[in-house]
Amino acid sequence: MAFDPSTGLGNPLLAEQILQSDLGKKVEQVQGSRSVDLVRFDELFRPVLFRKPIDLSWAPERQLDALLEDESPFIALTRNGKYAALVSKLNLQNEVMKFFVKDEV
Repeated sequence: MAFDPSTGLGNPLLAEQILQSDLGKKVEQVQGSRSVDLVRFDELFRPVLFRKPIDLSWAPERQLDALLEDESPFIALTRNGKYAALVSKLNLQNEVMKFFVKDEV
């Protein structure tokens, strides 16, 4: 683990890999793996989950309203309630601005 066999260079992730291996031996192999239920998942990841989608099947006005109301840096795009993509809000705003500017020129 200390060196890359193909290049001979040091492994920049050596400390993390040693820690992972040690934790695997001391925790997972002794206690078994632990599952995470939806409540615990929500507790752990609520601060970074993006839960307000823009559905591509919505009317354009509703999509624009949702974009302008959301303060998240990323927005989930869905199509008929199913995940389609995660996009940067800034990129979406730029695309909207291009549309409006193109009409003005």
